[in-house]
Amino acid sequence: AFDQAIASAGQLPELDAQAQSLRDLLVKLNPTYQQALAYASSKEYLSDGGAKAREIDGPLVAGLEAADEATDAFQAALSAQTLKRDQARLAELKPGSVEFQKMKASLAVRALGENLWAAVDDKAALSAYRQSLDALATANTELGTLKPGPKAQPAWDPVCKRYKERVDSLIGIARELSVGLESGDEGAVHDKLEAFTKARN
Repeated sequence: AFDQAIASAGQLPELDAQAQSLRDLLVKLNPTYQQALAYASSKEYLSDGGAKAREIDGPLVAGLEAADEATDAFQAALSAQTLKRDQARLAELKPGSVEFQKMKASLAVRALGENLWAAVDDKAALSAYRQSLDALATANTELGTLKPGPKAQPAWDPVCKRYKERVDSLIGIARELSVGLESGDEGAVHDKLEAFTKARN
């Protein structure tokens, strides 16, 4: 599937180099990885005293680390390209429409995630994180109060309603993370980071 995507028409220059690099590293890693899997599954280490493990350890770890770095580079490029696409889409949508508000909330979720990781790395970034949390809360409130007319009920559609409710849960976790980051409670932050990632996904 990766090969087909790389070879497909309508190429994305900002992604192609990272995609090709990741693909090549995975192909290079695969024989050693499969060898390690077979070695572990067959418990061959019980008969060779771990000799093969010591032999393949260096190439396996080096290959995994290289693939991990390439994965990060590809994901960063993919995220940047997707952000560019969605920002362009938002500019085309009618302000105040359900689609506009859903895209606005989606972009606010993305900004919150980026600012969260910055705040995890550096407490000085907490202010920007809180600002992005407020922006998401506003966007999500606006999403939940859309009306087709001044006297009408909110213009819910099932997908829109479900989206708002899930983002409400994400906002709750994000607020707990804000408290944990401020207090320096690493245990609470760790647990909530897992919850945040799951809720965001």
